[in-house]
Amino acid sequence: MNQMKKVPARKGEPKTYSYTFVLPQLVGLGAGLAVALTVFFVLGILIGRGYRPEAEVPELARMMPVPVPANATAQEPQVLKPEELHYMEQLTQTSGAAKPQKAEAPKPESKPEAKTPAKDDKKAKADAEAKAKAKAVEAVRASEKAKAQKAEAQKSKPEAKAPARDQTGEGVFDYVYQAAAFKDRDPAEALRRRIEGTGLKTALETANESSGTWYRVMVLYCGTPSSTDDMREKLRSVGLGRPIMKSKKPAR
Repeated sequence: MNQMKKVPARKGEPKTYSYTFVLPQLVGLGAGLAVALTVFFVLGILIGRGYRPEAEVPELARMMPVPVPANATAQEPQVLKPEELHYMEQLTQTSGAAKPQKAEAPKPESKPEAKTPAKDDKKAKADAEAKAKAKAVEAVRASEKAKAQKAEAQKSKPEAKAPARDQTGEGVFDYVYQAAAFKDRDPAEALRRRIEGTGLKTALETANESSGTWYRVMVLYCGTPSSTDDMREKLRSVGLGRPIMKSKKPAR
């Protein structure tokens, strides 16, 4: 506990007082001072940021003066312009000239005609028949086009000729025979001239083989199998033996 002691003063000196505090009292006194400083600091921040406590507490508003802005100036009385003095006259003139317009009655909307089921059925049948006719016409055109293309293709193909036949009905063939072969060209050419002297056709064929180049004398004959005997007889007349047949094809 704090105790106050009165110190006796001497004559002519002022009175003095002395206080004594214990440790808990000093701590409580310091805490109270800290709380008070904190409250004052918070209030200062709020007031500085525009916080108005008088709006929440009416009693504070009564005690606080009304702030006057620094840039506030006394408002001058407004004087009406000359144009504004005739406003009432213009208003009466316009109200008298305007006449109320009668509201037009809404026109009745035209309702769509109800289609009968019979008309719908007839229309559907007509459409189906038209589609069927169109499909039939397209099918006929497609078939005609296919026939025309087939006919053109057949015309473009060469007609296969039947094998030639003689008067007796025996088939005629194109024969190729090898009459002889030489290592030199000159004797081959000489033999060709001798064979052609009998009326037969000949050709000279060159063949390159491993043993060297050979010149073959070929006999070209067209006739029936039975007529080949005459061809062989002509070859015997020039000193040749039985020829070698290389090919036999039907004559066209």
